[in-house]
Amino acid sequence: ADPELVKKNNLILAHKKLEHLKKENILIVKNDENIILEKISKLLPGFKKEKLDTITSELISYLKSMRDSIKTKIKSFLISCIQKKLEKNIFLFGNNRGFADIGIAPFIRQFAHVDIEWFLSLKYPKLINWYKEFVDWHVFKSIMEKNPKWADNQPIVFFP
Repeated sequence: ADPELVKKNNLILAHKKLEHLKKENILIVKNDENIILEKISKLLPGFKKEKLDTITSELISYLKSMRDSIKTKIKSFLISCIQKKLEKNIFLFGNNRGFADIGIAPFIRQFAHVDIEWFLSLKYPKLINWYKEFVDWHVFKSIMEKNPKWADNQPIVFFP
């Protein structure tokens, strides 16, 4: 069978089932998970809430372990490279901002913003101060200016 045809047929069936749910007012049932799950089970043979819960739980567990692994690796990089450099100076190679600071800081900022509370809670005060100094630096702010989201009815915006 043609995969595209199968896909279209599945979409048509899903649409028909959704229409059926609307006609039966199943989608309006309030706070009664069991009734909803029972009706979905009748419409979708083989559906089991327990299976869905297990898959969801496994996925969440896997994503947490990946996140923790990545945080551990990044944390060791921050300690071994940046924090050690900042123990002696305000910036990476002295008391003046240099190309190394300007080059690495956007990557540290990008990493920090994945989980900013965790990053700011790290016990590396020199690193945190260096990071904050960079994101507060007027030059960085000038290039990171936020523009409003463009919409179809707005005039074209040209960027310098």
